[in-house]
Amino acid sequence: MIKIRFFLKIFSIAVFLNFFSKVTNAQQFIKHSYRFYNNFSVAPPECGPDLTQEASLGSCSSDNTGGNFISDEIPLCGFTRTVYSTNQYWGLMYPNTLGTVTTTYTIQLYLKVTKFNTDNTKYTRIIDFSNGVLDRGIYFLGDEQTEALNFYPNGDVGVYPPYFNTSTYYLLTFTRDGTTGKIDVYVNNTLFTTYNDNTQVYIGTAGTPIYIFRDDEAVECEAGAANFAYIAFTNKYSTQSDVDRVYNDICDISSSSHYSDFSINPATICDTTQSMTVTYTGDIESPGSSGYSFNWDFNGATIISGSGVGPYVIKANSAWNKKIRLIVSGNCANPDTLIQTVPFGPKSTTINKTICNGDTFEGYNSSGTYTDHFTAVNGCDSIRILNLSVSSPYHKDTAVTICAGASYQLPDKEIVTASGIYHDTLSATQGCDSIIITTLTVTDSLHSSLNIQDISCYGANDGQVQFSVTGGTIPYTFKLDGGTTNTNGIFTDLSTGSHSYMITDGIGCSLNSDFTITQPDKIILYVHPVDTSVLQEELVSINASSNYSNATYNWNPPTFLSCSTCPDPTSSPDNDIVYTVIATVPINGNDCIANTTVTIHVKEVVIFLPNSFTPNNDGKNDYFKLLGNKNKVGDFEIQIFDRWGKKVFESADVNFRWNGTSPGKDELIGTYVYFIKYRLKDKGEDEPVLKGNVTLIR
Repeated sequence: MIKIRFFLKIFSIAVFLNFFSKVTNAQQFIKHSYRFYNNFSVAPPECGPDLTQEASLGSCSSDNTGGNFISDEIPLCGFTRTVYSTNQYWGLMYPNTLGTVTTTYTIQLYLKVTKFNTDNTKYTRIIDFSNGVLDRGIYFLGDEQTEALNFYPNGDVGVYPPYFNTSTYYLLTFTRDGTTGKIDVYVNNTLFTTYNDNTQVYIGTAGTPIYIFRDDEAVECEAGAANFAYIAFTNKYSTQSDVDRVYNDICDISSSSHYSDFSINPATICDTTQSMTVTYTGDIESPGSSGYSFNWDFNGATIISGSGVGPYVIKANSAWNKKIRLIVSGNCANPDTLIQTVPFGPKSTTINKTICNGDTFEGYNSSGTYTDHFTAVNGCDSIRILNLSVSSPYHKDTAVTICAGASYQLPDKEIVTASGIYHDTLSATQGCDSIIITTLTVTDSLHSSLNIQDISCYGANDGQVQFSVTGGTIPYTFKLDGGTTNTNGIFTDLSTGSHSYMITDGIGCSLNSDFTITQPDKIILYVHPVDTSVLQEELVSINASSNYSNATYNWNPPTFLSCSTCPDPTSSPDNDIVYTVIATVPINGNDCIANTTVTIHVKEVVIFLPNSFTPNNDGKNDYFKLLGNKNKVGDFEIQIFDRWGKKVFESADVNFRWNGTSPGKDELIGTYVYFIKYRLKDKGEDEPVLKGNVTLIR
């Protein structure tokens, strides 16, 4: 219990001291600068946290390392130096432990974007205030020709063109006034836009990291890559003059510390009797109350006046070695030192200047080193060495292919629809012109012809289509009904009805339309009778017909039929039978068929006789004869009488056949009466006399 109480007491004191430290620091000017000379440490004599490499959140594929320190040319400065080059989907984390970035701040980035995010949303994260939780923040937005600034989720800001590119180092300044809530955005030293952040979307919180070029996990993969030469964070709002001062000296500021800078006036003395004023000109604001210490060493010169930060008035003497040294130290072991030598005689000044092609500086308009001599009012000569670099216009050739009927926005925002070569001259952010030549090709319109093969027979689903395409850019892909895709343009096994299709060429241009597959009418087959019953060997007529007049018919089996290929054969079956009739119709070169059945039931009767016959020798029904199962009959006798009672025929043969004659003559047309006595073989007694009428027809 004693240990716990002691720990809690120490913890409470630590929390109080930490809170007091934050409150105290929040009231002071804070600046943390980073120059990336093979490390992420704060530049001396500042005391602050290191930057750390951080991978973007989410599932985007990224390199295993955040980036590398490389040598890169800084065109504006005319020299090559070490910079930090990030890999895509990696960025830098500033801890913001002291609350440098809260409601009032300045963030300055001297960088060259090496890769914009051109996938999906086309957003490239610049600053994230939300610790990776929210998608809001400051972005680039666009493709390689139209990269703009965007305060997400509140839209683009600034006036375009010019647009940002991947070949230029820019000084980007984001400075927020906590009193008004307004954010000024400078590109180099040009006020690009003023954004009203009265809802405090783009602010930081003490202890919540600020991320540079690292994306959040709310919407993944919105990250690019860049080369960083300089980053600075302060808790001060920057005015136009503040930004001018940094940009006009960016080559020096981004490369070296200026905390120990001081001026000497006059810069050159002609003899040892002259006095001079030494004034602190470094980056520390209110140096007398900043917490930094200033250690001056005048190396034997006579100090006439001055103390602390200064200014000092000193006078040369014979013991002076003409050197002045200033060491500025903070509350950490990270001093910044500057030693200047005061020249006797002519003053030599070196100026490094870059101008655009066609401009002049001090009378010079071509690259080179120029030395000029001047005479000052105190009689001392001045020598100016000018290192002049003339930048050629930024030139870019772009080839673009678009679909027929589409339009394209040129870098100057002109909308064009015709093929051609377009020249655009834009003013770049650093002041030099950019020449962009766009070669625009508009492809020929896609046209298609269709070879359609309709369905052969009703319900077959064997329709086909073959596409032929002209125009556009090969290769072509074909999609039918939103599903099946191929590259040969042939689709088979199609059903009847409307079908939609899309043809896409090699650059994504497409043609959409539809076509219809038809099928012939269904063959409707009628038969009569469908189902019937007859006596054994009784003659019955069956008939088939359809809605196609050119149909042919085939009956199967042909047993008992008078004709197996006729539409209306007759049958005299002696047992039950089912006939299948097939109707064949020639349609567009295809034999289409339909079928149905006719069932004939044969009644179980031993013997029976027809009720008429036609003895005319045509081979059809020429005899009056016994029908049925005659093989079951044993004893048999038949007698036939005319209408007057005269017997005209008799027989004891069960297989008798009467041809309508009596001995010597043909009987007359008319009705005759017959009587049959018989006994079945499997019975021992006579059956009832069978009596009936038969009509003789000639």
